[in-house]
Amino acid sequence: MLWNAIAAADSQYVCRLSDAIPYEVVRENVLTDTDRSASIVSDQIVQFGTANSRTTPPDHSTRLVIVKVKPHDSRRSKNGVSGASSDGYLRIVTNNLDVPAEIIAALYGALDDRGCTSALSNNCWAVAIC
Repeated sequence: MLWNAIAAADSQYVCRLSDAIPYEVVRENVLTDTDRSASIVSDQIVQFGTANSRTTPPDHSTRLVIVKVKPHDSRRSKNGVSGASSDGYLRIVTNNLDVPAEIIAALYGALDDRGCTSALSNNCWAVAIC
């Protein structure tokens, strides 16, 4: 699994997560007023995978930050470019457990807004967070 390789290299990642990926909540982190003002609705430590999973789950702790965004349907592209459909929630997974949730959301947004392409995979960046 790519996330395991990034974590093993003592690096960190920030990735958009599909809403179809199963996970179990291990712990809910308390949201701050700043988090809520940044439209963050949830900050959780999660465990991915099920007994029937065909992929290797992460071998490290993972964090899921969920941000309320404007929903859209990828089939309704005005400029001919379409991304994944959105149910109104942006799910961001990271192995950084220490940075405030609002920073994780802002980092993902900054990378995505700049049209950064990733050599890792679609909408996943390995980053150094100091």
